[in-house]
Amino acid sequence: PAIAAVSNPAKVIFMTRTGNEAVPGGVYNPKKMPYVVFANPSHEQFTSDCFALTKAFPKYKKIGILDCTLGKGIGWDYVDAALDKEGVRYHHEWFPVGIQDFAPYITRFAEAGCDIVYVAGWIGEAMAFAKQRWEMGYKDMRVGHSGPFITPLAYLGVCGKEAAQGFIGQYWANWDFKVTKVKRKYVKMCKEVMEILSEKQGKPFVYTGWIGWLPSHLLILSQAMEKAGTVDDTDAIMEAIRGGTFETTTGTWTMSGAKTYG
Repeated sequence: PAIAAVSNPAKVIFMTRTGNEAVPGGVYNPKKMPYVVFANPSHEQFTSDCFALTKAFPKYKKIGILDCTLGKGIGWDYVDAALDKEGVRYHHEWFPVGIQDFAPYITRFAEAGCDIVYVAGWIGEAMAFAKQRWEMGYKDMRVGHSGPFITPLAYLGVCGKEAAQGFIGQYWANWDFKVTKVKRKYVKMCKEVMEILSEKQGKPFVYTGWIGWLPSHLLILSQAMEKAGTVDDTDAIMEAIRGGTFETTTGTWTMSGAKTYG
């Protein structure tokens, strides 16, 4: 909302992600924010992760969903509705900003029968949760986050070697995708970027999260410009975005129409 308040009156297209509509004090309004584009379907991606977890662990009892109170909002209503429709069993908990002691939440998840706890992003908090659940004796409780994996050494360093084993996270290496199809030129481009970064760092670059974010924003915007035949008529570009289909580094996306631009 803070950025949209500046960008919309100036007719500047703001490429962002789902989740922003849930920020306390501001709700997304397509009529008042006609130049905001949800170029990352964060809630849909989290939902897909939950579906993947149920397939990977078909004998699971319940998935614990952990998010910060900052993330509360209507976005989770969409996630819950999708999970309910597919019969996914889950339990929500919310932690305040800056928390370090996750013992009460670990206890509540255990009491709710959760054998998997999946954190909405919040990589540092997810690592702290994994470490503390191990120390509390819940060693069979699987833990992960919807944020992309950073260097594995970070998880080993924070959680400890044993507690970090089996940690779950998003992995955006499109050359390893098993279901979603991505154009070869984008797979090739992503591999080249990883190689260049590895050479510059002098060690293997393993962070793939960038593949799922910024390139999609730029590809949607540039392809919309091509379809509109302009780079500075934002109304024409937005018209191309609404309902448009775009090729990205993480697959083919079709944007919605007038109600939500994303």
